[in-house]
Amino acid sequence: MTITQEKAADFGLGLPPLPLTTSVDTDIILDQIATNSRRDLPRVGLFKSHARRLSVLGGGPSALETYGELGEVLVTVNASLQFALDKGLTPWACGVCDPNEHMIDLVPSVPDVFYFLASSCHPKLFEKLKDRQVILWHASGTPGMDPLIPPHDMQIGGGSTMGLRWINLAYVMGFRKFDLHGFDSSYSGDCTHAYPDRRDGKGGMDFEGYTTSIAFLTSCTAPTCRRSSMGGSFAATTARS
Repeated sequence: MTITQEKAADFGLGLPPLPLTTSVDTDIILDQIATNSRRDLPRVGLFKSHARRLSVLGGGPSALETYGELGEVLVTVNASLQFALDKGLTPWACGVCDPNEHMIDLVPSVPDVFYFLASSCHPKLFEKLKDRQVILWHASGTPGMDPLIPPHDMQIGGGSTMGLRWINLAYVMGFRKFDLHGFDSSYSGDCTHAYPDRRDGKGGMDFEGYTTSIAFLTSCTAPTCRRSSMGGSFAATTARS
């Protein structure tokens, strides 16, 4: 798929950013943004476009079918980092924007991986990864966050999950071609992810013949994701010429 100027809006490029999909209260998220914005950490910078291709590994069940197709430059989302490591793959980076405290249990601390942590993340995750290569960025969309971050820091818009934010975040860093794996937004049997998850076996809802959840439906915001991801195995390719 070629992302034209019009199609770019589907991925949150040029549209108002969506709030993160989370049960965490907005006041708590704002407090975390304020705390983390004061950290002395490298920030995301703006790079010229280049020809390298980025593979983004989500946690959907279809990742079990397509992980062998992942490219050389690989980024992960939350617990999909551990999934990649278990498959013998060392990603270039792991991205997290989920403000929940339980992320500290899902995201392993390993060397040779860059951690792109949004200021919305729980402070304990920053503490866990204090000896790793951490880059701070800001996931825009939380009402009231603008006064809390340094005026020259960039805010990254986009969808309401880390998988969708990776597209915009990597775009800022010069990537124009993306392979998306594990962006299912539907279950495989009782399994919600390609790896064990606390929501497994708790049931879901039927949507056009697929088992899913309200959280999955609201997090898959791009129209192309809504159409394609419900089909089970989903490894989409996006590119901008």
